[in-house]
Amino acid sequence: MKHELAYRLEDRQISLDRLLEEEPRDIGLMLNHVRMGDQILRMAQQIPQLSITPTVKPITRQVLQITLDIIPEFQWNTRVHGQVERFQIWVEDERDIYHRETFLLHYKQYKSQEEIKLNSR
Repeated sequence: MKHELAYRLEDRQISLDRLLEEEPRDIGLMLNHVRMGDQILRMAQQIPQLSITPTVKPITRQVLQITLDIIPEFQWNTRVHGQVERFQIWVEDERDIYHRETFLLHYKQYKSQEEIKLNSR
């Protein structure tokens, strides 16, 4: 993508969510470059995002078991992402981080379209 288009996206404060909702032609019109709408949408769809649904189960008064159902919500491109994409997942409130973990999403997991579960205590 040309630098000018990236600056236009930033200056106009166009969010990733908005880009993903728009049609390629509309994206091009927003940026005054209609022919680039397809390419910009394709790049936006490749930005790694996860949908995470937590399930919390108390074990003791001070220990919780947290299970995360993880669904990748992006288009994998091996030229961009390689074979593994790394994510940092942490459990926090407004003051503290209680747990932090690195999650590796492998291309095989992505391709299988199966729900991914991550357990932590």
